[in-house]
Amino acid sequence: MAGFRPSTYNLGRFNSATSSEFINFYNDFVDQKLIKAGSEKSSQTFAPSSFKCRRKLWFRLRGTQPDVPSNVDRVLQFKADVGTGCHAVIQSRMKEALGIDWIDVETYINKNKNFLPYPDANYTITRNGLETLVQIDKPAWRFACDGIIRWKGRIYILEIKTIEYSAFVDLLNPRANDIDQSHCYTTLLNVDAVLFMYQERNSGDIKCYELVIHKEDKDHIISTVDAVVLASEQHLAPPALLVNDRQWCSRCEYKSKCIEWGRK
Repeated sequence: MAGFRPSTYNLGRFNSATSSEFINFYNDFVDQKLIKAGSEKSSQTFAPSSFKCRRKLWFRLRGTQPDVPSNVDRVLQFKADVGTGCHAVIQSRMKEALGIDWIDVETYINKNKNFLPYPDANYTITRNGLETLVQIDKPAWRFACDGIIRWKGRIYILEIKTIEYSAFVDLLNPRANDIDQSHCYTTLLNVDAVLFMYQERNSGDIKCYELVIHKEDKDHIISTVDAVVLASEQHLAPPALLVNDRQWCSRCEYKSKCIEWGRK
């Protein structure tokens, strides 16, 4: 597993050769699953989580083979799994608390399709508990919606995020990348506001922020999609992010491919 481990890390983790072998057996199984998942091609679709970088969108749209992971991070995967569980709990409680003001995503799309940015596209809906996976065929989009709600007479996208205490305690507004994602959701579903619920993954404490989305935000999403589609058709890679954007680029599954296509 990636990351520094102190010299005392193994103390108390097992008490016999059998228990040591068993924990290694489990960890090796998890590592192989993560390596396999990390090596698989993404669906050839736009994804809100990748919208910060046009080149990453371009790689996804072209079905580029990601880099083979040099290592895996079980801790990061565990945090993702915990976040999935927290999402399900919050969604279940919100649905019960809101009643008819918890709006079914598929029903909403069918009712409002003529007002969506791609009214002639085919929408495929897959339910995963109370989360809804939405796929659009042209242009190709794939995204998961935590929920659509009505609160005080206004329609909102509900965005649930689980984060570490160190990030949670200093949080005063939605994070920049979360805002980028929310612009995609609100554009594709023709909603003008978002309620972010940030949950600290250890204590369960919650912070909530409202974000109003403007027409220029939605226009930017549409123009970006058009530009990346055109770049894909012309076989021209869009500009990469600035080289000093270490936090975003360090975990990118297309890092070596990005270098091959040229970046400063």
